[in-house]
Amino acid sequence: MIANHRLAQMIKPRYSLQQINEIISLLQGAGTLNFPALRNGLFPAAVLDQDRSYTGYSHIWVRDNIHIAHAHYIVGKTSIAIETVSTLLRYFSRHRKRFIDVIRGNADPADPMNRPHIRFKGSTLEEIDEKWAHWAIFCGCFASSPTKAP
Repeated sequence: MIANHRLAQMIKPRYSLQQINEIISLLQGAGTLNFPALRNGLFPAAVLDQDRSYTGYSHIWVRDNIHIAHAHYIVGKTSIAIETVSTLLRYFSRHRKRFIDVIRGNADPADPMNRPHIRFKGSTLEEIDEKWAHWAIFCGCFASSPTKAP
């Protein structure tokens, strides 16, 4: 279901270049394709005022930043993609002991708090002391591997 009536009318099984440009124009006009970033190139889950910081959506999610960096890369904004991935790698480097401890068997990988955290404070690259049972290593490894665009 598409809530925006104008956009819903533009949905087709196939598109001409003109139709794609019209959709892009609509999305750009609505600010949908604007991604406000932190100074270090990371993208918070949502842009919130201080009164809503308790929600956690001001934090950085590894998965989301990988997707946003990839989108920028695909549309030719490689400097933005590189900055995002470089900062994510700085974050993982700061917490590489977690990787090493799990690999060497010194930490239980079943405990999510022993793994690199998938959400963190973007401005400081500090971990958040909140349990979350997802695995972020794949995203970090994928982002740093050499790949070609389709």
